[in-house]
Amino acid sequence: MIESMKNFTDLKCLTDENRSSYSAMVSKIYDTVFSYKLLIRLRDYAQHGHLPVNSSENIYYFDLINILGKPHFNHNKAVKEQMIQAIATCEDLFKDTPRLSLTKSLAEFVAATIRIYRNFWMFAEYAVLNAKKKIKDIVDTYPENIIQAPADMSKWFIYKVADGNADTIALADDPEKMFVQFKEEAEKISDQYIQAWHELIKDAQLIRFLDKDHIKIVPYDQHI
Repeated sequence: MIESMKNFTDLKCLTDENRSSYSAMVSKIYDTVFSYKLLIRLRDYAQHGHLPVNSSENIYYFDLINILGKPHFNHNKAVKEQMIQAIATCEDLFKDTPRLSLTKSLAEFVAATIRIYRNFWMFAEYAVLNAKKKIKDIVDTYPENIIQAPADMSKWFIYKVADGNADTIALADDPEKMFVQFKEEAEKISDQYIQAWHELIKDAQLIRFLDKDHIKIVPYDQHI
């Protein structure tokens, strides 16, 4: 999903201002929410055959020391430095080996992803409405391209034919209506999940990076 949204913005479907705002929003989440950055990088870690999850007495967690010390794997420099800071800070504060809850880390990652998804629809609104207008202008200019029969293809607009295949647009579809539907669904899912996430982590300590060099461990009621 994140990759699809990135591809959409890379196609320059957004205005320069919206694309800049969207990128800044995603970057802030990536830079400050440690669970989000860590799990993105652990995908590569797992693809190299390493298991990032440990367990003890049916409690599953990420052991940062074990992950950081894994041989034959080169960590992203920025993530590696933040992992070192997180380990040192946790050891200093809690006098124990830093272990990140698997459940709460995954939940925070999903919460961050849903937050990006919800905001994406806000930034994409202009692009969708602008595309609808452009399509209407094209259809009005070339009405002869509208298929009138057979019934199952009626009111489709042909905009490209190549190698015996036709690319078409269903004129009966309403992009604006579909956009509103997707946006409302995103808002509903976001509200429901974020509420559940708050309940899950209400007793947790959260890792936040104020910038690349400054880490902060905060209780749930002070999270940013």
